[in-house]
Amino acid sequence: MLVRRNQSPSFFRPRHKRPYVRWAMMLMLFGGLMLIGSFALTQPAELRATTNRLFGEQPTATPPAVSLVAQANSLYQNGDLNGAAALYAKAVEQKPNNIDWVFDYGQILIDLDQPQRAEQLSKTLIQMYPSDPRGLALRARALVWMGQYTAAVPLGLSGLQLDANFAPLYEALSRAYIGATQWREGLDYGRKATELGPDDVRTHWAYANALMAVGARDEATTELRLAIQIQPGFVPPYFELAFLYLSANQDQDAIDLYDRILGMQPRNVRAMLRQCEAYRKVGEFERALGLCQDAVRIDPTYIPAQYRLGTLLYNRREFKSALSAFQACYDANPANLQLECTYRLGLSYYYVAQTDYNTCVQQGQTQCSTSVKPNCEQAWSLLETAMSMTQARLNVESDIQIIQEGMTAIVNDAACQGVGRLIQLPTPAATSEVTLEPGS
Repeated sequence: MLVRRNQSPSFFRPRHKRPYVRWAMMLMLFGGLMLIGSFALTQPAELRATTNRLFGEQPTATPPAVSLVAQANSLYQNGDLNGAAALYAKAVEQKPNNIDWVFDYGQILIDLDQPQRAEQLSKTLIQMYPSDPRGLALRARALVWMGQYTAAVPLGLSGLQLDANFAPLYEALSRAYIGATQWREGLDYGRKATELGPDDVRTHWAYANALMAVGARDEATTELRLAIQIQPGFVPPYFELAFLYLSANQDQDAIDLYDRILGMQPRNVRAMLRQCEAYRKVGEFERALGLCQDAVRIDPTYIPAQYRLGTLLYNRREFKSALSAFQACYDANPANLQLECTYRLGLSYYYVAQTDYNTCVQQGQTQCSTSVKPNCEQAWSLLETAMSMTQARLNVESDIQIIQEGMTAIVNDAACQGVGRLIQLPTPAATSEVTLEPGS
């Protein structure tokens, strides 16, 4: 018997896929991969978080506070105060009630010239631990760094009622009394600080400060050497010892100290500036110029270096370059250099105008005075501003003479024809020997 077989495909047997179906699936797969890749590039944090949720992976745990403090102390010993402060901040965030760590953190903040932050920490300590002297010691020292010497004294004395043998209280009181010009008390408390804390770098540093204030330079030198010996990586005493060396004309000793600082902290712009000034003092102007340029290159906002660089360039008659440095100083408007930056910038504009005018005339060009007039006008305006600044200041006789000579030169110079006016300028009561010409 002939059996007819059904040749139609079985319901359960897989059917052959058409080509366009395969291409569609491949395109969908490719598109999905592209989306994942784009997400990984644009949202890496979200991708990591999703991966962690899916696979149970956890982000790297923050080191425990004890480990952070150990690392911070190591950095502190090696002179990295910024690194130490950053780690202490994390440790204190984990353990805000640990008085030891909060106190040490505050001390480092003051060393970094951040007394306002340290004072906030001290208030917290005083509130949490009213019977512990560390809060009062920290706040007294912070107030000293903020220039509030008389306010620091009663805080330090109150701390002594809690613990009469706590060396940091004597250290803070020594600096407070010296700041308040009470020399005898400053010396007595400084000496007592070193007796109670002979291995504390800050006690010797504070006592040296008191000795320097009364002119006992040899004794201050001894204290600063002890401070450096106790903690070679702590750089503040190096600066003060170098200053004493320069004052005693031990210039090479000072330069060597700055070399030691830069060996530990190659980007310390303050050390670069001080070494620049030391080399300038001994007549090595090229080395001085290079160091000041390095300081400005590393930190253009460090205004003392900008000002010193400007004076070095000015004395070399590189007026356009000096103008740039003095402009940076003027724009920053520093309180301690405001007057000097203003009239030095004005004189630089004048000399740039004079140089350009002479070059123009030598080349046989016309309208030379017109082309340099804007710089002359800027010079006059700045010198007028500087002269008005002197009215509210003391001991600026030499500055007034320089400004007066500059204004007179502008009025009489053909390069600045028509700029300024002949006026009766105040005559200084007493003047030192100064000159308008570069070299002053």
